[in-house]
Amino acid sequence: MNNKGFQLIKSVDGRTYTEPSINPDLEGWESAVARRPRGYVVEFNIPLDMINTHDTSIESGGTPGFRRREPGDVIGFNVGMGDNDTGGGGYFGPGNRSNSYIAWDGSSLNWVYYKEEDWGRLYLAP
Repeated sequence: MNNKGFQLIKSVDGRTYTEPSINPDLEGWESAVARRPRGYVVEFNIPLDMINTHDTSIESGGTPGFRRREPGDVIGFNVGMGDNDTGGGGYFGPGNRSNSYIAWDGSSLNWVYYKEEDWGRLYLAP
């Protein structure tokens, strides 16, 4: 399975999801959520061995394979947060004006977990 591009999701009520949901290699991560006076704090613990640093992307001419991360690697990374007050139906469009979504890097309107050009860059220090 390709865990080159994936999304880990934690809801404030404790539910967790992965995208793509059918990837068995996306196991072993943990998360926690806690209420704070001004909102929520969400924490993720992601084993670095889940992250493939070999280019497997068809779009960039990558090849099958897996390479574990090493000190000094730069990986694609993004963080998004959504506030869905209407209880479903997405974040944008008519009837969803009270919903909001923001991404750390890239366009939050068009952000997709597998579009690497939308990700920020995370440096893995030695």
